[in-house]
Amino acid sequence: MFSSWFRRRPAAASRPATAAVAAAPPPAHPHVEQLERRELLAAVATESKIKVDHRFADGLPRNQSEIRIPFSERVRIADADQIQVRGYAWDPDTEIQKKVVLHVVSATVSDQPNNTSLVTLITDRMMRKGGRIMFLAGALEHVADDTAVAAQTVRSPRGLNREDFTLASRAFKPTDLSKFDDAIYSGAPSPDTASTVRTEAQVEPAFFAFLEEKVSRGLITDAERDEAVTLWDNSRARSIITDHNMRAALLSLVGTVSEQAINAVLSDQNATDAPYTFVGFASVPSGTVIADADIRESDGRLRIRFHPDYAGEPFQALSAVLAHEVLHQDTDEGGVEEEVIGNAFENVVWAQQIDVDADPSNTGTRLVAHLNTELLALLNSGRTEFPKVGLLTPWIASNQRDAAIKHYGQGVFFGSSPRPSGGIYTSWENFLRRQYLARGGISKSSAGNNTLNIYMDQFGVDYSGRFNNTVLNLLDTNMDNVLSTSMALRLASILDLTVT
Repeated sequence: MFSSWFRRRPAAASRPATAAVAAAPPPAHPHVEQLERRELLAAVATESKIKVDHRFADGLPRNQSEIRIPFSERVRIADADQIQVRGYAWDPDTEIQKKVVLHVVSATVSDQPNNTSLVTLITDRMMRKGGRIMFLAGALEHVADDTAVAAQTVRSPRGLNREDFTLASRAFKPTDLSKFDDAIYSGAPSPDTASTVRTEAQVEPAFFAFLEEKVSRGLITDAERDEAVTLWDNSRARSIITDHNMRAALLSLVGTVSEQAINAVLSDQNATDAPYTFVGFASVPSGTVIADADIRESDGRLRIRFHPDYAGEPFQALSAVLAHEVLHQDTDEGGVEEEVIGNAFENVVWAQQIDVDADPSNTGTRLVAHLNTELLALLNSGRTEFPKVGLLTPWIASNQRDAAIKHYGQGVFFGSSPRPSGGIYTSWENFLRRQYLARGGISKSSAGNNTLNIYMDQFGVDYSGRFNNTVLNLLDTNMDNVLSTSMALRLASILDLTVT
């Protein structure tokens, strides 16, 4: 009455009792026993217990990681060159993963309880989650008997994601020099002068299509698009900005950090409490590089004049410069800080505009090459929230002085030539400041205005103050609120940059 699956186990075969208790024969030679003990020593890295801490210096992120790898036996380092670390970044130029070498700056061992060891590595950049830590043959020895530890590879369970690791592995380097300023990259062609005035029939369709793309990306609403279209034909707007390309430039600022510039120009929302009298192309004061903002003596009203050589530039490029010039709203001769801050918003607006439509970045014209070059410096900068993008001196590989970094001396313009007098440009801020100082600018704090305060709001900063270094530090710290890691990588792809 048992279930069908039940089977009785067969009885074990009988065997002599002495067989169960017989002792093993002694070794034929004492050296055999010693060899067997050696083979039992097999120090193994415990992957799941690897710890990673990103290092700081003076309270700021430093592009290094401390990696602690526990081993099951006590070990010593025999050859540190045989300890190698690899990570995988995303190359914006090829849009595929790229293997990156993390140089080991130092390697040490400490004894741990229960006859175990902890190997601690310092790498020359932040560790990638899933990155490989390779102990090649000859890297380690067992402390107990001086035998070599077997080669092994483990993956770090902690570290940066792919996007942040890509930024930690920069500087970005151009693969197409035609997009950049030939004063920085001597191999770049001379940019074209775009001085031909564009007709309304040429500008209007492109402007409307650009607004539609912003709507489709969710950057502006239908109502905001409709308001911009209405202003396109507004009589006051046409009287102040008669040039169609320039009018499209101003109105295309909708949805950017500098959208407030539209109100500042067309209404009384500026320091003079009156609309601007003129924004367009005209004769400019001697020494003006691109544009000049001033208050007309005859009526105390604001105006902005652009050099006529830029009349045919993409309206998106003109919009970036407008975002800068609208910040100058008084008769005070602003200092270098005011100009550098203006350029910060100029470059961020350019980044936002070409993130919507990349085509304007490919024109090969003078203003576009200028903006692309400054944007490259920005993408290679960022101190406070490194590896995020910012304005101040970053801990990127091309700025480091460590002997392991073979590319030291390149700064934020990797592969540039000739070397600038005064040394490499170590950050976006360093590049811009030195340009204005070379033109005779004076470093000083100057009066702020409500337009600056509203611009800062877009970065999540409640600011009401002057043009000074405080603003630059705030923008560096909060740049990620506008120019995120994913956006930075899209921009690097648009500019055909590669990870060095």
